[in-house]
Amino acid sequence: MSQSDGTVAEHETGPGTRFPCAGAARSFRRTGPAESAKRGYRGTGAHGARTGRNSGHDGHMKILLVEDQALERERTERLLEDRGYVVDAAATADEALDFARVYDYAAAIVDLHLTNPPTRMEGLELIGQFRRLRRHHFPVLVMTLRNDVETEVQVFEAGGNEFVTKPYLPTILLIRLHAMIQAAQRRTQSLDGTVLRHGPIELDVIRAEVRVHGRKVDLPAMEFRLLKYLLMTGGTVSTNEIVAHVWPSTRSASANNVHNLVSKLRRLLDPDQTFSPIRHVPEIRGYCLNDLPGGTGPG
Repeated sequence: MSQSDGTVAEHETGPGTRFPCAGAARSFRRTGPAESAKRGYRGTGAHGARTGRNSGHDGHMKILLVEDQALERERTERLLEDRGYVVDAAATADEALDFARVYDYAAAIVDLHLTNPPTRMEGLELIGQFRRLRRHHFPVLVMTLRNDVETEVQVFEAGGNEFVTKPYLPTILLIRLHAMIQAAQRRTQSLDGTVLRHGPIELDVIRAEVRVHGRKVDLPAMEFRLLKYLLMTGGTVSTNEIVAHVWPSTRSASANNVHNLVSKLRRLLDPDQTFSPIRHVPEIRGYCLNDLPGGTGPG
């Protein structure tokens, strides 16, 4: 919470875990779409909230939280609200779908294993239901006790965008959520037909061409696949995620292999080391695209 001298305090969420807190926003708790309507919240529409259809009426980002365990749901809801998000908390997949049919969200956080009745729909199935709704496709972060590549692959194949293992560190959850939302916003703003853009970097998916500051850059197949994956994901990705999405299924790869591939891609994109396109994120043993100024476009 902000101090009287303008500094930013730290918010403590558990023993030994602290992270910067930009100030707790006004808390909004909802118990269902009907209750939300009673409290004056509006969903989509041309005359909705001033900051867009996935923001609350005061401009804070709206998050859909789906967690069947009450204590875990309340803990995560408090964490998000303390960080300034507006939260709709659902205990079942059916309740989450009811919310998603009425409101748009900046993102959703979904527990992989949902066991509450009436349908006992699992998290992966719920993501598929989200994707079938003819509405704004908000990004989805999945939380699970399982920590293996197979589960991560299943999450991404189902349409998930990020992956956090329980018990999660609050800092990691917030970092990944923020990066995921930023990535979705960048994709909406920069995806033009078949061209992916990030700062001075442009990748034409159809022509398989890459340009940096308007200069054509020839990339080998693996480096091209890595750059395409980073541009399409936009957020922070782990080493395991890179292996699952970039490496051929017939080949295995180590963290060192991924590091070497990232280093090669950095050198090809920025041979003069005038900017740093890719950043290592040691907290999750992963990588992300740095925020970059815009380029000159294709030359």
